[in-house]
Amino acid sequence: MLTIEYHEGAVTYLSDEGMAACAADATRHEEQQRLAQQDRDRAEILMWTTAAAVVVIAVLVLKQLIGG
Repeated sequence: MLTIEYHEGAVTYLSDEGMAACAADATRHEEQQRLAQQDRDRAEILMWTTAAAVVVIAVLVLKQLIGG
């Protein structure tokens, strides 16, 4: 089957296979975006956890230096 789409005066002809390929590309792109966001979220968690650990270690070192 052939699908005909009209966009701002232009005509696009798409076969069912072409429509399925476009949908698969969109799904793949969405999955890649979701995974990239997960990676950014994990990196941010790691960053804040590392920063907190550095602060705790600094406090413990200062406490030892002060003699507490």
